[in-house]
Amino acid sequence: MAFDCLIDPVTEQYLRSLPSLLPQDLRDLEREVREAGFPVSSREAIDLLIFFCHLLQPKRILEIGTCVGFSSIVMQFASEGASIDTVERNPAMIPEAKANIQRYHADRI
Repeated sequence: MAFDCLIDPVTEQYLRSLPSLLPQDLRDLEREVREAGFPVSSREAIDLLIFFCHLLQPKRILEIGTCVGFSSIVMQFASEGASIDTVERNPAMIPEAKANIQRYHADRI
């Protein structure tokens, strides 16, 4: 997905050339989620989320729209000690999110 008019193509290419901030196990989860057809933020948005979590070190996070729990797991990885509350309105998504949260030992979600 291109940034269109937000940034020029050279800057976009540079950003995509940088290594991901995600550890390998979370990159594996990201790939699985994408392959399953669930919506996932762009790599740049994920890296920005990690950057802000590292920078701000929030104590509490509220996520609206859990889907399969990927972003919550990423925020737990990036925010040492943060308590994360997440809400999902689609009951069909909750079991998958809970399974992923348990799989990645995300005990602060």
